[in-house]
Amino acid sequence: MTITITVDPSEKQKILDVLEDAETDGHLDFPFNVQEGASVNFGNGYNKKNSIALIWSIDDVRHVLQDLKTRGWFIKKYGHVVKLSDEDCMEILEDVERYHDASMGVSWDTIEIYIEKFL
Repeated sequence: MTITITVDPSEKQKILDVLEDAETDGHLDFPFNVQEGASVNFGNGYNKKNSIALIWSIDDVRHVLQDLKTRGWFIKKYGHVVKLSDEDCMEILEDVERYHDASMGVSWDTIEIYIEKFL
């Protein structure tokens, strides 16, 4: 998996510097590509100049599931062979979006909770 980030030309070097520092420090374990592009538009009049968007993906749900599969309580309750389809992962993400506590935000723990609710 390679992560591609499209940024405004004025932000490209700043983003590259941050990602390269994270990679050097061992905090980034996937390849990345930063490309210049048009302004990011989140819809409904929201864009990079007036808002932010945090993205959680089905890959994030699978990452949390892999971590859960190393825990004794999880193995005892669900076994070793728990699999989630893309559709399952999206259903979990939709529940996270719909029901998370906005005062706390979304974290890896939040995704873990909703995986267990799904199972």
